[in-house]
Amino acid sequence: MSDLIAIGALWPGKKDGVLTGKMGEARLVVLPNDRRQNDSQPSHRVFVAPAQDKQSNDGGNNPPF
Repeated sequence: MSDLIAIGALWPGKKDGVLTGKMGEARLVVLPNDRRQNDSQPSHRVFVAPAQDKQSNDGGNNPPF
C-alpha cells in the first residue's frame, strides 16, 4: 500500500452513478458507461474538464455535477 501515489480524489455526484473530483487543478467526471455491451468493455468512463472558476458555486471546492 505504501507504493501507491494519490493523484486525485472523487466524491459522489448529484446524479446516481456519477463521481466528480479533482486532479491538480483539473476537474474529473466519472460516468457509468451506458453503451457497454459486454464485460470486456469498461463499466465507467473518465473525463477531464478545465478548472472551474473559483468564484462560482461553492468557491471551487466541488464540481457542480
